[in-house]
Amino acid sequence: MSNYNAHEDPNNNVPTEIEDEETEATPLSPAELLDKAMDLMPGRELLPYLSTIIYLRKYRDYSWRGIASWLAVNGNIKSSHTTVCNFYKHIMESHLQGQDEAYARECFEEVEARYHTQDQ
Repeated sequence: MSNYNAHEDPNNNVPTEIEDEETEATPLSPAELLDKAMDLMPGRELLPYLSTIIYLRKYRDYSWRGIASWLAVNGNIKSSHTTVCNFYKHIMESHLQGQDEAYARECFEEVEARYHTQDQ
């Protein structure tokens, strides 16, 4: 039987205070972990700007880079073009499958209404 002590091991790079906290943490239940995973959405921080993203992409033919740049310059919103693209595609897929929330539907309707009133 060995007398191994992780605190005395020179190859152990984990600080003792972190190691002790992690070993005492209780893992999430499968249901809690699934709930957490289902809450994931690419670009979640962009949700308040969904109407703007829809408008720039659909009616102004902005590229993903262009939208990310426009958001950074005009709204001080830092996001990569990949995040903007993934967020938009996630929302569009949800919308097309009828699984999106009322908020996304409202954004689409708002953009449609504003765009069509500008044309008149």
